[in-house]
Amino acid sequence: EVLYKRAAASDPSDSLALLHLGHLLRDRGDARAAERYFKRAVELEPTNVNSLLSYGQQVALGRSDMQTAESLLAMAAKLAPSDAEARQGLEWVRAACAAAGGSVP
Repeated sequence: EVLYKRAAASDPSDSLALLHLGHLLRDRGDARAAERYFKRAVELEPTNVNSLLSYGQQVALGRSDMQTAESLLAMAAKLAPSDAEARQGLEWVRAACAAAGGSVP
């Protein structure tokens, strides 16, 4: 964790360090911090499929903004149509919204 934080601090535009730090924090149970790092990684590289997946999944798991989760996962699926994780994540978000009586655009 310390190394990723140093890397992110020394180069705030290092989206890979931010992505890995987000994964580490998520795995340690700090979902809010993980979401912030994933969001920043997407802001830096909006077409990075791994960042889009990580951020979309984190938002979906927190159920904080399912429209944002759907948008992120839809972009990941569009950029990597053969990526099963992107397709499954998008299907899960859409099913969760439908089950809750809502829908996403």
